[in-house]
Amino acid sequence: MGSSETVFARTSAALSCLLLFAGLRKPNLNREASKKALEHKKEIDKRLGRPFIQTNPYEGGVEVDIAMRDVGGLL
Repeated sequence: MGSSETVFARTSAALSCLLLFAGLRKPNLNREASKKALEHKKEIDKRLGRPFIQTNPYEGGVEVDIAMRDVGGLL
């Protein structure tokens, strides 16, 4: 293997790794909206006196307040 082939192989491998890592980092097109929603959730949790728990967007949209009196037949 000649010197130029070695340089080409190393350059090709480096470029492949760069493209692989760039492709694996899935771009978040709603990055600003996600940050704003996270800050809003933190403010709501602080205001309600709840601990902040990291959730996904689907879990974050569900809020259920249940007390013992709401559970049928227990009280």
